[in-house]
Amino acid sequence: MATAFNVDDLIIDHVLSGTMFDKATGAPKFCLTMIEEPTLELGGEKVYADDPLGQHIAAFNRSKTATFSGSNSLFSLGLMADQVGAAKQVGTSSAKIQAPRREQLQVSGGKVTLKDTPVVGTISIGKMNSSKSLTGEYIKVGTSSNSGEASVSAKVITMPTSGVSDGDFVAVYYKTDIANAVKITNAADTYTSAGEFWLEVLFCDKCNQALQYYGFIVFSNAILDNNASIGLQTDSKHPFSLEAMVDYCSTNQELFYIVVPDSGDAA
Repeated sequence: MATAFNVDDLIIDHVLSGTMFDKATGAPKFCLTMIEEPTLELGGEKVYADDPLGQHIAAFNRSKTATFSGSNSLFSLGLMADQVGAAKQVGTSSAKIQAPRREQLQVSGGKVTLKDTPVVGTISIGKMNSSKSLTGEYIKVGTSSNSGEASVSAKVITMPTSGVSDGDFVAVYYKTDIANAVKITNAADTYTSAGEFWLEVLFCDKCNQALQYYGFIVFSNAILDNNASIGLQTDSKHPFSLEAMVDYCSTNQELFYIVVPDSGDAA
């Protein structure tokens, strides 16, 4: 008679990945492969039955909770999109994305030439001093160059006929349409939706570390917390937290489950 596979004590090598799936379509929304400080936290409420003197007679556990939190080593646009309840917009040649540009340029022949073609009405020009800092003076943009206004033709900006000299530096801010770009919009009236989250974990046997098991912790109905403090330094991580919710449309009240298959069996 074959012995049943029944592992118990395992060493956690590391978390391999975390993937969120759309509940409606089953499509993967994002996948994190550099998760640091992964933490599974279980909680709940304890209710007591007391006697007239306030002495506890019995305790009952209620309202179980489960959360998973961690940080991705890299800033993840897919994770960010789901945290703010947005879809990551990917630009194409037929659906370009409007992207901001900032250029520091030196005036030559009364003109400067931009790297990209600006969207009409998006140009803002500031004068700069010799240290290339903004002076606070603003150059107006009109339909034709004159003593007080600059004019724009495609990528070329013609400076005013007075107040700006060759050799001066200006900072030009504008927006341009780009096909090769991605965009995430955090709108005040859109929120993240629940999905199914798979956490892939590499385990190994306590007596034989060469014997490895690829297990999964699955949250069938999980929602990302939209509260996050994301550092913008080089060594910053991308933190996230998700909460397991009871799926009332299922036949049970599961919050999550753990599956560890035998390493010799197909996944």
